[in-house]
Amino acid sequence: MRGYFRALDDHLSAAHNRVLAVYGQFDWHRRWLSLPLDPPWSPAVWHLRWYNQPMRIPTARLRELRASPTEAEKAAWELLRDRRLGAKFRRQFRMEKGVLDFYCFEHRLAIELDGGVHSQIDQMRKDAVKEDYLRTLGIHLLRVPNGMVLEHPDEFVWEVVEAIRTSVEKAKK
Repeated sequence: MRGYFRALDDHLSAAHNRVLAVYGQFDWHRRWLSLPLDPPWSPAVWHLRWYNQPMRIPTARLRELRASPTEAEKAAWELLRDRRLGAKFRRQFRMEKGVLDFYCFEHRLAIELDGGVHSQIDQMRKDAVKEDYLRTLGIHLLRVPNGMVLEHPDEFVWEVVEAIRTSVEKAKK
């Protein structure tokens, strides 16, 4: 029995040392075991810090966004909901680095409604970063101005149907 506990202790110590080699935590019953192999500011350890992880949008915030949509979002949702265009869309969908106005899983299609804010330079930069990020995930982003949804809903529907059609054609290839 003594050998069993010794083997178990050795196994746990080895696993514990591997964890400490990465994180450098304090072990209360043995003092400092091993410091991190790399300093905390090095790129190898930098990604482990909590403040470098992408922020998750709280569920309460998503519920607020769904409860108080803009006029364009209301109109677009009436056209997209209940598989009316042959695809299921979700509204105010949480992504790792933000929220998408509408998203379709089966076609990997995101729809963003752009209001007046999106013509500002800072917002244009953020939109470009978001678009690049979605492209790396293989998601096609369709940007639609609010005016098109409100004034010409048939053009909006045609754009979405075309985007779905192109995604189906890409999937067949």
